[in-house]
Amino acid sequence: MRRQRTGDLADELTAECDAFLRGAYPAALARAHRPAPVWAWTSALAHGSAEDLHDLVRSRHVHARASGRWALACAYLAGEVLDLAERHGPLDRLQAELLIPLELELATRAEVDAWSPGPWVTAVTDALAAYERERAHR
Repeated sequence: MRRQRTGDLADELTAECDAFLRGAYPAALARAHRPAPVWAWTSALAHGSAEDLHDLVRSRHVHARASGRWALACAYLAGEVLDLAERHGPLDRLQAELLIPLELELATRAEVDAWSPGPWVTAVTDALAAYERERAHR
């Protein structure tokens, strides 16, 4: 077995961090033939640009082709996020106030690791609905 050099590991970690911060972590994991944890799908919504989210809706993104039901769920939620941002935007505020905290919450809950796309969609849509209700009362 060949050991990776420290520089190779650092490059890999840097690439993964960059993908995470751009909302492309599920795609990076798909390219590496690794499954994406539930919170990583949330990161696509929490960190992706409007263009990235539109690409998810159109299922042109690489992980959409590689990840089946999760990609379909993510595409649906990307559309919901874009619709909500259009009504109560801007997108970056919605991401900062709701989606990033939700991503962090899901990353810390052990039971989330066993979720299928359905419970994830429910959790995100419930959070989006609560955010919209709060915005409507302001």
